[in-house]
Amino acid sequence: MSQSNTILNDEQSVLFEIFELTILFSLIIFYIFNNNTVLTIAYSIPFIEHIKQIKCRYRQKGDSMIDKVTFFYFLTIMLYSITINDNLSTLVSFVGMLIHIITMISKKSFARIVSYQDIKKYLFY
Repeated sequence: MSQSNTILNDEQSVLFEIFELTILFSLIIFYIFNNNTVLTIAYSIPFIEHIKQIKCRYRQKGDSMIDKVTFFYFLTIMLYSITINDNLSTLVSFVGMLIHIITMISKKSFARIVSYQDIKKYLFY
């Protein structure tokens, strides 16, 4: 992806992907141990999607239909989290919404394409 089509640069994109996968994985484990099946599944879906983006080397385009669907997905998680008084999930889903608001307004992907090799290189070299 060219620099003008993304908000983050190469290094920021790799850091973002590592951070996001770590947060999502941690949330999944947290909600498993807290017996919240709905939020376990809710955060497993974006975790799997990000693994798929790394494996298949693609990104959602800013302001695409899937970008809008993802925004509403996180809005739904946020509304559910508010109803059950889960502040952690409310905050995380709000951040997810915010990222997709930015991509819809800018019509740019948030991060560049990140591969497994990019992550491995960043962490171990």
